[in-house]
Amino acid sequence: MQAQQQLDKLHSSIFERKTPSFPEEDKKEAEVQEAKAAFDEAQCKVQPEKQAVKILSEAMRSIHEAIEHMDQAMSRSQAELLSNENAAGEAMDKHPLSRAQTAASQSNCSSSKHRSYHRRLKISLPCMCRKTI
Repeated sequence: MQAQQQLDKLHSSIFERKTPSFPEEDKKEAEVQEAKAAFDEAQCKVQPEKQAVKILSEAMRSIHEAIEHMDQAMSRSQAELLSNENAAGEAMDKHPLSRAQTAASQSNCSSSKHRSYHRRLKISLPCMCRKTI
């Protein structure tokens, strides 16, 4: 790590100062710095969007899981009605309806996390993207 810092410092001392005998090189370096600043600004704007997509994707997975468990619970309930079997002996946590409730709760949690993240993002985004040169 220290070697990398020393190398970066050496590189900066050699290449980051003006070279009057090579004005084209200075111009290209300035263009690179401008492109890097534009890239950093774009990354600053894209990163929060990526996080929002991740949170919403988690919510969608939980919703689909809840729907699947509700379908299983409905099928199981219909089968129990038809066969008159009593499934009261099984633990409720194994029942598809219970798993559906858990998945729905997880979806709700992810949605709440997204809303909270979005509120913080609106407040902090202008500050995060400012760079001092």
